[in-house]
Amino acid sequence: MARVLSRLVSRGLNPADLRLVISDEHKGLVSAAVEVLGDVAYQLCWAHRCRNVRKAVNARDRGAVVAGLQQVYLAPNLSAAKEALRRWCVRWIHNYPGVVASVKEDAGLLLAFFGCPELHWEYVRTTNPIERVFLELRRQQFGCGAFANRNACNRAVYRVFAWLNELWSGKDIWQHRAQKRKTGCTGGLNVTRRIRRATDQNQFTHSRGVTAVAHALYQGRRFVLSFWEVRSSYDA
Repeated sequence: MARVLSRLVSRGLNPADLRLVISDEHKGLVSAAVEVLGDVAYQLCWAHRCRNVRKAVNARDRGAVVAGLQQVYLAPNLSAAKEALRRWCVRWIHNYPGVVASVKEDAGLLLAFFGCPELHWEYVRTTNPIERVFLELRRQQFGCGAFANRNACNRAVYRVFAWLNELWSGKDIWQHRAQKRKTGCTGGLNVTRRIRRATDQNQFTHSRGVTAVAHALYQGRRFVLSFWEVRSSYDA
């Protein structure tokens, strides 16, 4: 992971410009980010954490456990989130001490998004922005099978990224979000809806010959799609 981040820096990424690093539960990403990017805020993806917690508890408790965590990340401010997390820990510590200990240990990494502007919270508490790109790649490649070689894989990835860059160019997503909120149409993310899908498969990092490491960087007022390792089946 450190090598991949170092390549980003060598290609022009300035760690001083970063506001937040967002990632899934990959063990090496946090230490690599500290080593290469320095003192930058780090956010663990709530969708991944809730999904992992849901798998670790009994089926009869899953709804209540996840609903309690939802109260944490949907809290109106950091103080309220900490209080909701405290209540959740008290409620489940005797039933699932290991799960509660893990969430408490990572509390700082799960609540880092509260340091961003409130309008941004829904977008930066998960890795969904970059995973949306993976989804588009899978959609456009559906039915094509594995890539013949590395160049074919690179062309497909570049085509999707170029198309999305053009689509987003010149648009202020925060202004659009503020307008939706003003009219009462928030839309947006429902983490619980995603958690209820099949939890035994990684939906985001593997797709038809492409292996991807999913994480996003948040810089100023826009997302920077940071890195993903691509390997075609030809090279595997």
